Amino acid sequence: MSLLTTVRDTVGRLSPSRAWGAVKRVWHGLYASGSGEKADYSRTDYVFARDIYYNRRSGYQYGSAFAKPLICIAAAFSIGKPPDVEMDDEASQQAATRMLSRHAALLYYLARNGFRDGDTYVLLDESGEMQILPPRAVDVVVDTFNQSKVTGYDVRGSFEDEQGRVIYTRVEYRLDKVSRYEGKPDAPATAEVNTLVEETPNPLADVGLLPIVAFHNEKEPDEIYGHSDLEGLYFYFRQYHQVMDAGVRGAIYFATPTPVVQGIRDFDAFIRTNFEQNETTGEYELNWDPDQMLLLGEGTTAQMLTGGDFSGPVSTMLSLIFYLICQHSETAEFILGIHVKSSMASVQEQMPLVLKKAERKRSLLEESLVQLVRVWLAMRRRVEPGLTIPDRDDVSIVWPSILDKDLGTMLAIVEVLQREGVITDETALRLLDVVRDPAAEAEAAANERADRSQESDLFGTRLLFGNDQEGRSIAAPVLAGNGKQG
Repeated sequence: MSLLTTVRDTVGRLSPSRAWGAVKRVWHGLYASGSGEKADYSRTDYVFARDIYYNRRSGYQYGSAFAKPLICIAAAFSIGKPPDVEMDDEASQQAATRMLSRHAALLYYLARNGFRDGDTYVLLDESGEMQILPPRAVDVVVDTFNQSKVTGYDVRGSFEDEQGRVIYTRVEYRLDKVSRYEGKPDAPATAEVNTLVEETPNPLADVGLLPIVAFHNEKEPDEIYGHSDLEGLYFYFRQYHQVMDAGVRGAIYFATPTPVVQGIRDFDAFIRTNFEQNETTGEYELNWDPDQMLLLGEGTTAQMLTGGDFSGPVSTMLSLIFYLICQHSETAEFILGIHVKSSMASVQEQMPLVLKKAERKRSLLEESLVQLVRVWLAMRRRVEPGLTIPDRDDVSIVWPSILDKDLGTMLAIVEVLQREGVITDETALRLLDVVRDPAAEAEAAANERADRSQESDLFGTRLLFGNDQEGRSIAAPVLAGNGKQG
């Protein structure tokens, strides 16, 4: 195993070409003097992370088979249903909530790609339409004196001109302008792209926003980019693969018994009788066929040699590595479809841990979703002038319940609470989550009850109001079944 491979599997966020730089930084940090903090621009090795996710990296396959379920399950629990938006302006609030609901798939990929790659970027055009950018094509630009303040993004790309020549591009998004640069035709990807071809004002300059929204997963204060959730699992994936691969190869090898022949008195006669002679070399080829019958001479004995059962130690080791994978990824084993034995924690005991992880992931996504709402409203107001752009502190993301409620159980609970008089009608409706506006629905129901009480006598009999022949108001009881006056 090379030093660069060890660094990549340990650090988990550097491509091999940059791994030696990580070794030098670690060495310098251990032995060099000085404590000045600098921004960490290292990022996930996106190609390696996706190879692990899609289970196509040699030497990891048996272990990295867990990668896709781990990422997708975390994203599904976090963004199973799009959240609602709360802000002061009702029209803008409804428009933003509809936007999130309409882009449910994009929100899922925002979370999934962020958990897998560590970074996700969404570009919005002037009509508010969105597209996800590949993270390896985006560089974050931060303020020189405040690395937590993002001042722009550089997006790299390429296209073919009419002559079929490849031209590399770079678009610089800044708070005041958007600049597009192109390189020379057929220049290598490493060549400078410094020819300015277009420069336009930033359409969001008046509100101090950029048309790109970023999500950096598990980012530390001194870091510019996020972390992949797979980073700390690379080592376990490789170890799992090595143990499993050795077990499979051993099972295949020992599944074919090896014949052992003893006491051969006339070896030449034994060879001529049981094996074929190569016509070119004249030598006999000792090719063993399990379906072949051996003809033994006088005094010769044969037996089949097989290996011992080694599946027990292999299974034990695989179980230990699997639990380390679950522990590091904060994933309960039943989430991956593993049967929960009686000696392990029950599903009910593990579920709170699953929900806590989902809630934590939601908190990491929330800032990006708020920024997405603000940028989208800023873009959409160009075609819908009535929309307003709220300040950051005036926008709230309201998450739905992670798990679907058992309506029958909840109904029984609400019925008991109402009978005991400890909750209001509005609270009951909120718990059942069956109407959009519980307060308005509870008020309407109370008004209907008041109207019905005015139309009933002391015993609950419905009364039909009208006038007698002299014009005086009367209330006559209505007979059940025919609707006629009694």
